[in-house]
Amino acid sequence: MQAVFIGLTTLDVAQLVSKTVAENQKVTSLAQLICAGGPATNAAVTFARLEAKKAAASQNQTKVRPYIKTSLLSALGKGKTAEIIRADLQENQVNAYDCTDFGDATQTDFTTAVSTIFVNRSNGARTLASTNSRLPLTVQLVEPVVNDQPTAVMLVDGHNPKLAEAALKAHLPQAHSVESFAAADPFAAVETKPNYLRILDGGSWKPWLPSLLPFIDVAIISADFTTPLGGGLESTVEFLRGFGITKVIQTNGEASVRWFWENETGQVEVPQVETVCTLGAGDIFHGAFAWYCADQGNLQSTGQVVKAIEFASSIAAKSVQTFGTRPDNW
Repeated sequence: MQAVFIGLTTLDVAQLVSKTVAENQKVTSLAQLICAGGPATNAAVTFARLEAKKAAASQNQTKVRPYIKTSLLSALGKGKTAEIIRADLQENQVNAYDCTDFGDATQTDFTTAVSTIFVNRSNGARTLASTNSRLPLTVQLVEPVVNDQPTAVMLVDGHNPKLAEAALKAHLPQAHSVESFAAADPFAAVETKPNYLRILDGGSWKPWLPSLLPFIDVAIISADFTTPLGGGLESTVEFLRGFGITKVIQTNGEASVRWFWENETGQVEVPQVETVCTLGAGDIFHGAFAWYCADQGNLQSTGQVVKAIEFASSIAAKSVQTFGTRPDNW
């Protein structure tokens, strides 16, 4: 059994500073962090750490579900940055599959993207600069990895859309040739759903999302996620419903999490805590939510949806109380 995460991987270099760093100013940081980052990657690390904790707590129990390994499909590149990323992911029990297309003759620099981050200790805010997805991709590994063993849950972060599309369709018959599958029935590819949830990390709108949305089961969106049609949350929910997505969750920092599940809706209050660092908090929420889905065998009722949101919110709340994306207070 595995959980599959698809998306962006960066090398995060973060500094915790006491206040906003002004232009042309030098400061001494309070703490530093160098580790693998990126939305899907942070979510994968969160999932793996929660699964490891569950396994450790279950050692003396007689009835334990099978261990769920964590698989990450991303472009890692090569060089010193890639070595640091691979070592960090291995340490956190994430099985990383490098989908970098090293045969791309148009690319001469295969160095992984680096995210440079300042975290303001006074309010927990972060300032980030990154090249994001910059490496050429091959989808050759996607179908074999997804279909190698049963999948418990899948999450895509919207980056590296070629990988996301291949993964979201990997369960289809003749997945290597979806066009021929659709030729017999143009709606078959959308209507043929796997027995696991496919989750979208919708941090922001991206122009290529329309090709992915028909294959998404649950969209977890931020308050910054705005569709091309504009409007408020209700308009966004209706827009996503047009693609067949009837399960939407919106996170909004310290504000309540709002959810729309089939024909029901509600909101969940999040824990109010002292914020030290918001870096990766949304990613950690997504990873914790995915883990709860996998642990509980997907969500069969709105009661379980609320519990999943409460659990993910509690993990995210703990993460913002410490610096970085690797909290030890879970």
